[in-house]
Amino acid sequence: MNTAFKPTRIEADSCVAEAIVLDECHSTNTAALHRLKNQTACLPSVLVTTCQTAGRGRGNHAWFSNDGSLTFSVTYDFSPMQQKDVPVVALATGISIAQVLETLIDGVNSNTIQLKWPNDIYLRDKKLGGILIESAATQPTQLVIGIGLNINNSLNTAPADISANGITITDATDTTHNLEDLLVLLLNQLDKNFSLLKSNQLDISTLWNSRCMLNHSDISIAIGQTDQQPLNYQGRCCGVASDGALLLEIDGEVKPFYSGIVHKTV
Repeated sequence: MNTAFKPTRIEADSCVAEAIVLDECHSTNTAALHRLKNQTACLPSVLVTTCQTAGRGRGNHAWFSNDGSLTFSVTYDFSPMQQKDVPVVALATGISIAQVLETLIDGVNSNTIQLKWPNDIYLRDKKLGGILIESAATQPTQLVIGIGLNINNSLNTAPADISANGITITDATDTTHNLEDLLVLLLNQLDKNFSLLKSNQLDISTLWNSRCMLNHSDISIAIGQTDQQPLNYQGRCCGVASDGALLLEIDGEVKPFYSGIVHKTV
């Protein structure tokens, strides 16, 4: 498989002004945040590595990656969006990823890219990838968007829970893919959808709900902490709203939720 990344090619064929390629790093998000805080990043930029040794997921979760996975972080300026609108960026990112990956699995039986609110990518009800969005306090609308995708890698050497609940594109298609080509496709789709998002022209609800793996399912959502215990709500998922809120029907009333940890209850 070809895992070589050439910065000049990525910059020439994609939307980014700067491509940083690292042979190895602890976390692409940590490295990209460092560049953003030190004002050394030229936006939009991408930082990609062939070996991420300490990837981070949402909350305190780690992100496992191995040879053949695609791990990168995009730094993008979302002004003039307001900081309160930033959470919808995760949904726009998930939609963009799904649109590209669907071209890789087109025509393969039982392959449908699924989106789990707010930041997970699934295939055949198994986790294919994840998104982690962070920002520097001084520039809250300049976001670092970390993306980890299982493409050509094998999960045979992954921890048991990951190998049991994860999947790779190669698992699904029995084919490997050029990661640099795929990165360029993803960057251009992200840029297209981010531009639409900034001008309020991206139809988040329609594009997400057609791929929503939670729709019509009974779920629970844990929000924040009260005396160290999260508030838990249960209901039926009704998809997402145009502003990115998860819609949950509870006792006959549909309520929006803008953050929380979601699990299916049945």
